[in-house]
Amino acid sequence: ILALILCALPLMSYAQRWNLIHKNSIDILTGIELSANMIEPASANLHNFQQTRKISPRSTINPSYRFGIDYNFALNEKWFLKSGGRFFQSGYRTEDLDLFKPQDIDALERISQNQTVEVVEFKYSFLEIPMMARWVYSGNRCKSFLEFGLSGNVYLNSKIRATGVEGMNSSRSFVKLEDKITPLHLTANMSIGGEFWITKELPAFIQLTGRSQINKLKSNGTKQRNIGIGVHSGLRYLF
Repeated sequence: ILALILCALPLMSYAQRWNLIHKNSIDILTGIELSANMIEPASANLHNFQQTRKISPRSTINPSYRFGIDYNFALNEKWFLKSGGRFFQSGYRTEDLDLFKPQDIDALERISQNQTVEVVEFKYSFLEIPMMARWVYSGNRCKSFLEFGLSGNVYLNSKIRATGVEGMNSSRSFVKLEDKITPLHLTANMSIGGEFWITKELPAFIQLTGRSQINKLKSNGTKQRNIGIGVHSGLRYLF
């Protein structure tokens, strides 16, 4: 009997700890990130570009942001599932105007009041629905964790900024300059971060996040994908 009691003590202790865990939590988060586009034309569509020379696979990194609310559900002490809704922007800057069709260059110059376009900046807006898992691997008052999973991103709109040789800027929403954007996107995400106690029910967290788009940004032949790395932080309400 004594042996059974001794064997049962760890299980009883675990059960007590699990009963003390808040199985639900809400995150309010915001963050900034550096985003870029991996751009490569399909060989069958090279005639769509101003020149047929090799296209640079990268674009200039551009700052962007995101904010939103997440819901977390605890499976046990170590594993959590997460979903929610976030708004975010990503995009890129480029001086490589060979990436654009000639008629697009003409339209850009009309936007910039007939100046010769030197730099083009794109910003794409999305509604993000994450489907993530979180593994807490250390800590009590300061918990370290890894997050990984996918997110479905619903395309909302685009903005363009054309910079002319005289430094003049013009920004507006646009439709004509972009080929059809794919309405739904899938992104792979991974984060590493820490959670810090403010109170037992309201910890704060900060994490470094990387993401890479899986499907193409556009529904035409151009192989274009968003990538980014950023820092996100916020508050987590436990209940």
